[in-house]
Amino acid sequence: MPHESDSDSRLLLKKIKNIIPRLQDEGKQKGASNKRCMITLYAASSLTNLKSKGDINKKDGYRYFSISTLRDIAKNRGRILGSDQIPFDPDSAKKAYKSLEREDFVKFLSKGDISTAICRGDTSPVAITSKGENECRKIINELVDEELLIESQSANTKSIPKLEYIQECGLKLLDVDYFEFHPISGKDIDKWKEGFEFELQSIKMKQELRREKVIENITTKLDTEGKLLMVGESGTSKSTILMEVMCDYFDKGFKILYNFGDTEIRNVERLTSLIEAILKDGNKVLVAIDNVHEERTSPIFYVLDKLHSFKLTSSLKIILTARLPDLDIFVKERIDKVPERIRKSIRNLTNDTNFKYPIPYFTREEIKEFIRLYSNIFDKELADKKVQEIYDDTKGHPYMVQFSLFHRSLRQDVIEKHDRYLTTPLQMKAMLVCSILNIASLKITTTILEQCGVIKGAYRLLGATLNKSSDGIWKTFHTRWDEEWLSTLYNDENEAIVLDRKQNLRNAIDSIFNLGDEKKTESVIGVLYNLCSEGTIPVDIVEEVIMIPKYLSKEGKCDLYGMVIGPTYSELKRYYEAIANYDKALAIDPYHTGALYNKGLTFQKMKRYKESLCCYDKVLKIDPSCGPAWYNKGYINFENKSYIEAIRCYDKALEIDTKNVYVLTQKGFIFQEIMKYDEAEECFNKALEIDPTYWPALYNKTMNRFDSVAKRF
Repeated sequence: MPHESDSDSRLLLKKIKNIIPRLQDEGKQKGASNKRCMITLYAASSLTNLKSKGDINKKDGYRYFSISTLRDIAKNRGRILGSDQIPFDPDSAKKAYKSLEREDFVKFLSKGDISTAICRGDTSPVAITSKGENECRKIINELVDEELLIESQSANTKSIPKLEYIQECGLKLLDVDYFEFHPISGKDIDKWKEGFEFELQSIKMKQELRREKVIENITTKLDTEGKLLMVGESGTSKSTILMEVMCDYFDKGFKILYNFGDTEIRNVERLTSLIEAILKDGNKVLVAIDNVHEERTSPIFYVLDKLHSFKLTSSLKIILTARLPDLDIFVKERIDKVPERIRKSIRNLTNDTNFKYPIPYFTREEIKEFIRLYSNIFDKELADKKVQEIYDDTKGHPYMVQFSLFHRSLRQDVIEKHDRYLTTPLQMKAMLVCSILNIASLKITTTILEQCGVIKGAYRLLGATLNKSSDGIWKTFHTRWDEEWLSTLYNDENEAIVLDRKQNLRNAIDSIFNLGDEKKTESVIGVLYNLCSEGTIPVDIVEEVIMIPKYLSKEGKCDLYGMVIGPTYSELKRYYEAIANYDKALAIDPYHTGALYNKGLTFQKMKRYKESLCCYDKVLKIDPSCGPAWYNKGYINFENKSYIEAIRCYDKALEIDTKNVYVLTQKGFIFQEIMKYDEAEECFNKALEIDPTYWPALYNKTMNRFDSVAKRF
C-alpha cells in the first residue's frame, strides 16, 4: 500500500487539521464515528513522520496499528494533529473498524501474527486498505475548506517529492499554477520573429504553428514505448515540439519534470529514487530533457536505463532531444568524458533505432499553414507561389522557412548586413565573439562582452545583427546565419581581404581565451575545428589563429589534440597531420583511449592495418568494453581474410551491444563469404528483428539465399 512522501505528509496534515472541527461538529450523526476512526487510521498509516515507538507491525505491505496507538494519535500525543483532537473511544473504534472491515475499508491482522509487545495488549491490530484510503481522500476533500483545497493542490505539486531535492539533481517540476503566474506577452510573436524561441506559456496558448501530424506520431510512440529521443539539426524546432509535448501531458494530469539543457543533471542515483518515489505515490510522470548531446545533460540516459523496471508505457514517459550531428560526435568522440556507467547506457539507448525519432522538415502543406498564420499574404495564387518558392529554397527546414518568410535569402542577408553594419574593427570583433560563442551554445552575457572588450561594438549592433533579451542574454540571429557569415568571410578568393579578416578572428579568439575559463576555451576550440570539418572555415586559418593557452589542464589539452583537432584533420583526409596531433595527446597521456582509438581509425582509413590493430589492442587492454574498437578489429581481420578472428571480434562487440545491426550484418556477411549460409541467415534475421528497415541486412539476406541455392546446383 503506497504511503505519502514526507513532503506530502505536511500537506495531508494541514488538510486533516482543517477538517477536525467538522468531524467534531458531526457529533452523533450516522457514520460520524466511522469517519473519525477512518481518518485517524489514515493519518497514522500515511504520515511517515509519525513517531511510532515500535508499536507498528508491518506485514504484507500494510502498516498495522494497535487501537492504543491510534488513541494516542487522536489525543494528540507528540502534537501530531495540532491543538484540536479527534474524539476517539477504543471500544467504539473496535466496533467501527469491524463495520468498516465488511466494506473492505480496513483489515485486521490474524491472531497468529499478533505480537503482544508490538500491539501493547490489543488483540486486533488494524490497517487501512487502498479502498479505505480512497474513501478517506473523498471525505477529506468533501470537508476541507475550498480555499485551503486550492492552496493545497498548488502546494502538493510543489512537493512531489521536495522541490529542492529535484532541483539539486538538475531538474525542475512544472507547478500546476505555472501558467497562471506566467501569462503570455503581446511581444512573444515579435521576439520569435527576431530569432528567440517561444516561451512555454506561449506554446500552451498555441501561439506557434502546431504540427499536428508530428505531435501525433510522437505521442503514439511515447504511448507505445514510453521513451523517445527526438533528433534533428539545429533549427528543426526540437525544443518547441518538446514544449508542446510537455503541455499536452500536463493537461493529461502528468507531473512534468524537465530540463531545457540549462543545468547539469547530477546525483543520478538520487534522481532515480526521487522519480521512483513519485511513481510509487500513484502519479504519472513525464520527464522532458532538451539537448542530451551535451555532457551536462547526458546522465539522463543512465536514469532512463535504471528505470526500466517501471512500465514506461503507463505511468512513466521520458522524452529527450538531441541536435545532429552533435549527438553522433558526442557518442563517437567525447563519450569518454562521462563515467563508464553513463557511457554504457548512452550506447545501449542510442543504438536502439526504435528509440530515435528524426524530426521531419516542413511539408508543403505545413509551409502553407505557416504563411497563413504569420504573413500578410492573402491572395491565394500569390500565397501558393510563395509556398513553392520557400519549399524549393529551404527544402522545408523549419528555421529557414521562418527566415525565408521574414527575410531574404541567407547568403544575401549575410552580405547585406556585413556591408551595412560590420564596418569597424570593433564591430567585427564583437560580432565574431558573439557568433563563435553562439555556435558553441555558450551564454553571451553583458559581463562576458565587457571582459572581451567588445561591449561598445555589441551595442552598436543591437537590433541589427544582435539581440538582447530581457534577462540580459545576447544572441545572434541564428547559428546558421553565423556559419554562413564565417564561410563568406574566410572563403573569399581575395587573399588580401582574407588576411585582414584573419587578424580579426585572431583578436576575437584571444579575447575569449583571455577570460581564463577552461571550459569555454575548450568549447570554442572544438567548435572552430568542427567548422573546419564542415568546410565552413579553412583549417589552415584556424590552425594559424589559435594558440592553445597554457592555462589549460593536461587533460584538456589531451582531449583537444586527441578528440577534436586530430579527428578534424582525419575528416579532411590530412592523415599525417591527424596522427601528429594524436601523438601530441599521447605524449601527455599514453593511456588516453580516445586518442588511441582515433589514431587507430585514421590508420585504418589509410589502410595501414597493422598500425591500426596495434592502436585498437592498446585501447582494449585499457578498456575491454570499447565496442567500436572490437568491431573495427573485426572489419580489419575481415579485410585481411582472417575470418575466424573477425567473427571472434564481432562476438566481443555484440557482448557489449547486442542490438548493433551493423555488427550483426557484418558477421552474417563473413559467414556468407565462408559459405556458412545458415549462420549468415541467422545473423541477418537478428539484425532485421531489431530494425526491419535496415537495407544492408535485407540485401545480404536476399543474396545469401541466392548463394545458398546456387551452391546446391
